[in-house]
Amino acid sequence: MYLQPRRGALALLVALLVLLLTACKGGPAPAAATAVPPTAAPPPTAPPPPPPTVTAAPRATAGEAANAPASAAPGATEEPSEPAATKSVFDLPGITSYRSRTTVSVLGPAFEDEDFQKLEILGEYIKEPPAQHTVINTGQKENLEAIQIGPKSWVSFGGNWVESSGQSLPDFTSGLTMFDVTDIEKDLGKLNKAGSEKVNGYDTTHYTFDKGTLLKLLDKETSKEDIAKIDVAHGDFYVAREGFVVKWSMHLEGKGVNENKPEAVGAMDLKHELYDFNAKIEIAPPEMPSASDNLGLDLPLPDGATQSFSMEGMAVYAIPGLSVQEATDFFTTTLPEAGFELDKDTSSISDERALLTFKGNGLNLNIMLVPKDDGVEATVSTNKEEG
Repeated sequence: MYLQPRRGALALLVALLVLLLTACKGGPAPAAATAVPPTAAPPPTAPPPPPPTVTAAPRATAGEAANAPASAAPGATEEPSEPAATKSVFDLPGITSYRSRTTVSVLGPAFEDEDFQKLEILGEYIKEPPAQHTVINTGQKENLEAIQIGPKSWVSFGGNWVESSGQSLPDFTSGLTMFDVTDIEKDLGKLNKAGSEKVNGYDTTHYTFDKGTLLKLLDKETSKEDIAKIDVAHGDFYVAREGFVVKWSMHLEGKGVNENKPEAVGAMDLKHELYDFNAKIEIAPPEMPSASDNLGLDLPLPDGATQSFSMEGMAVYAIPGLSVQEATDFFTTTLPEAGFELDKDTSSISDERALLTFKGNGLNLNIMLVPKDDGVEATVSTNKEEG
């Protein structure tokens, strides 16, 4: 299905992101940002940032030069090749950075109970070194912000940052529509040509579609059923001759627009565009507490241990070369020297897993040890002792 701007959706997204980041499975760097619309299939592997979705004027852009020209857009007037538009922006010669903006707005009785009626996803992308900055605005106090630089990523909700390593940020715009946008992209020849226009520095062919055309293009029966229930569906695609979508928009109206209220009438407008190609963009890590500050103590660690995740009151470490028992021996030896006492009644230790609970220095300290790769993963959490 598609992402509804339903109650608590943003909080749920953040919760899912935290679960994703705490997985800490490492792996290859993220895939290159693609220039196709949000729900497109994954691009070929290349430089890291994931698919296009975001523009931001926030902290990460502090170093941007004002009024930087939006560069290097070719001036040819020939129409794009058909029938598909699926190229990656960073596969095009000379493109080193760009921005994107995606907006979703809803109105009508079908959406009157929703917490917000407008969603804006802004982002910036840099090819080298690979970096991405995303801001999701809902018009409320708590917005979502995410930064990825190489293999490291940070996510913030309401100003609280979570840090992780070895995980790619998801495509935040995926699922915003009731269907896969690539169903339209891959067969542009079935759309109506409406002329040629220059959009964000590129000469493009303008395509349009209506409900009837859309139903012919969709592959999934569930998507066809969703669109068939709606009274009105139409949209526009602007495709550069180089083979990527610079901009698209669509309007959905009538009953069935909100699956939570299928009999209520509503309207949804979605827009997505890429712009500011080759603008000077700087993306930097956010200012955030160290793992020691988050835990409230300077935790002794075995040699070679590396932090893979950190947030207030919690941190995760990869400890190579040790078994669960060896890591248990390390912490039960070093932590008493740092003023912590092992609570044997609440601790449990086996060859496959250990849960160690300590008290000391005004803190409750919990360490979970599990085998991981060629060593152990240690999940550490703290909270203040009561009384």
